[in-house]
Amino acid sequence: MPESFRHDLVARFEEKTVPCLSAHERVHFFRGDPMMRKTVRRMAQMCDEAWYIFMGTLKLSCAMLLCAFLLLVSPDCTYEQTMLAAALAETPQGLGLVALIVSLLLEERHAG
Repeated sequence: MPESFRHDLVARFEEKTVPCLSAHERVHFFRGDPMMRKTVRRMAQMCDEAWYIFMGTLKLSCAMLLCAFLLLVSPDCTYEQTMLAAALAETPQGLGLVALIVSLLLEERHAG
C-alpha cells in the first residue's frame, strides 16, 4: 500500500491538479514552485523504512494534536488538562525532528 500511495502522490503532483481549486487557481498555485515538486518527488523515492517512520510519526503527531484539541474544548477543563494539552501540542515538533534525523540516517545507510 505505501508504494501505490507514493506513486499516486507523485502522479497527482505531476498532473499539477488540486481537486479543491478551479483551473485558474491551479495555474497560480503551482507557478514558480519547483522546490515543492522536488520535495514531493524525493519523498516518493524514500526507502521503505524511512517511509514507515515518516508516516508513523505523522499519524502519531495527528493523534497527539487531536487529543490536545479535545482536552482544550472539554467544558470542565482544569489547569492540569490545559498544561497537558499544551505539552501534547508542542511535542509533535520535537518528534518530527527526531524522525527526520532517523529517516536521514536510514536513507544514508540504504544508499551506501
